[in-house]
Amino acid sequence: MNTIKIIPIFDQSAPKVWNDFLQIRASAMRYIYDYKMSSSEYMLAFDEMRNMWHRRRLNFAFGAYQAGRMIGFIQGYGSSQTAVIENLYLHPDFMGQGIGWDLLSRVERAVTFSAKWVELVALVRAQPFYERHWYIPISRGSNRYTKKLPDKVSSACVLPVFRLTDAVARACNDIANKNGNAAISPKLINQEHVPMFVYLDGMSNVRGYVIGGADKNNSDIVRMELTPNYMTQYISNKLMNEFVALNSIQKTR
Repeated sequence: MNTIKIIPIFDQSAPKVWNDFLQIRASAMRYIYDYKMSSSEYMLAFDEMRNMWHRRRLNFAFGAYQAGRMIGFIQGYGSSQTAVIENLYLHPDFMGQGIGWDLLSRVERAVTFSAKWVELVALVRAQPFYERHWYIPISRGSNRYTKKLPDKVSSACVLPVFRLTDAVARACNDIANKNGNAAISPKLINQEHVPMFVYLDGMSNVRGYVIGGADKNNSDIVRMELTPNYMTQYISNKLMNEFVALNSIQKTR
């Protein structure tokens, strides 16, 4: 069996992404609830995803892939200090394998840059899943769930940057300055959706980052900065591994 890869989706407007989202959602709804999405409902949902993507300042998404094919996804947006999950669906052939939790946990880590809480509206049959992972209803009988996020990451990790916040920009530019290099342009990340990853140590300090190419057809690494004399080879390898995985999926789209 091919390994399932969880990959951040920096640019949801890239070819096929929203169609993949909706096809998986339609398959899951038909399997679980015996509900078939009509063509008009499909187009309305597509237009809503596209329009909301362009209106919001912070969008996030991860896809679960097997052999280059998306088999599950999670998608949402940031609002104030809250990350709102709009969709989490798996193709029926891959349900019950822990992939949903992998997607959810990746979002919980990634949004710690800007959020203190995660919120979502849970379908009835999904409520036990969220409750097992420490989500609680905002009031008795409500289908709106919330979860408090930790203030810091629990261990060192590489995280995608869906939006370059002021705090992360300062940390990255401090590293660039120590290396005698120019500051990052937030426009690349926040408007052009160029791929970016950062390495956090166990105290949530940024120790390195990598940025991809501005040309969406060229996902080569164009910039990497590391804290001088701090586990540079190890961090470089960690950042490279995330980028190689991302690149392998982009080439199959």
